[in-house]
Amino acid sequence: MRVLFDSQIFSRQKIGGISRYFVELVRHLPAYGVTPLLHIPICDNEHAMSAGLSWRFSPRLMSLHRSVRPLMELALKYSDRLLAALGNYDILHRTYYHPARPSWRRSVCTVVDMTPERMPEYFPWGNPHLAKKEVVQMSDLVLSISECTRRDVLDLYGCSPAKVVTTHLGIDLEGFAHLTDGKGPFAPPYVLFVGNREAYKNFRRFAQAMVAVLSLHRDLSLAIVGGGMLNEEERALFSRAGLSSRVRQADVADVDLPAIYRHAELFVFPSEYEGFGLPLLEAFASRCPVAASKTSCFPEIGGAAIEYFDPKSEDDIAQAIERILGSSTRAEELRSLGWQRAKSFSWERTAEATAAAYLSLR
Repeated sequence: MRVLFDSQIFSRQKIGGISRYFVELVRHLPAYGVTPLLHIPICDNEHAMSAGLSWRFSPRLMSLHRSVRPLMELALKYSDRLLAALGNYDILHRTYYHPARPSWRRSVCTVVDMTPERMPEYFPWGNPHLAKKEVVQMSDLVLSISECTRRDVLDLYGCSPAKVVTTHLGIDLEGFAHLTDGKGPFAPPYVLFVGNREAYKNFRRFAQAMVAVLSLHRDLSLAIVGGGMLNEEERALFSRAGLSSRVRQADVADVDLPAIYRHAELFVFPSEYEGFGLPLLEAFASRCPVAASKTSCFPEIGGAAIEYFDPKSEDDIAQAIERILGSSTRAEELRSLGWQRAKSFSWERTAEATAAAYLSLR
């Protein structure tokens, strides 16, 4: 079976969970009887370059002039159309939600979350997922990365249950845990936050909770990975509490993540909604204790390996953090449970389930 992947997510994302997922599919599907086809020779997506799917000098080429990126995106767009119309493949797997032309062959899409549909109050300028509903309805098969997301797709889009299949994400457990033995840019002890800080990520309530926690633990700091520099409102919150010197943000390479997790006292995931929550598996694989929201997909992915809290309660967030900081026994228990939990998720399992889903279309 030959499956054609389009270039959408690789044009849109330089680094991130969605493009990593598709790269892992391309890497692992051949072991399950699927030949993946992906044409992105010039693309500055880090996951694609590290997997040898695009030219490693692409970033240098694309930095030559501001016109290069739009030209690259336009070239990939028309390449997608040409390959979809004339290519030798059995199934088209769309990687994002740009408005799509009907395919005369079978087509598949992956829904990674339903955040804009579930929480429209956080998206006043409209759904950033473009033509997602149209793409879902047009597809012969929809892959969902969690049962939580699958339920939301069925509830909000009215799809047939047989059309939507759950294929969990995974992690290279041993590979991730041993990428590096460095310490990263943060000095322990610290509480860790990873990812962007959009409204639904609930960073504001988490930050308020951390003000209380940092006030109790004078040697503790807050480490923030990714999401860009703190904005004025975020800086002001910590400044008013006299904690600016104990809060640090850094953008880091994927290769540095395991050590950053490993040296953290705990990782906190306070989002109000996630489609899967890949950082959970990263923390588990690094034997880092986790505190997270008791909502959306977190119980499905984390099971008993998480210290849960109500994401809408700053006090509850702070108390969950304290339960880990204040008990080495609980912290060690979560490290062990997380490591065992991570063993339930692998990219091999993701690819195997995806291949089985493709075969169901025959």
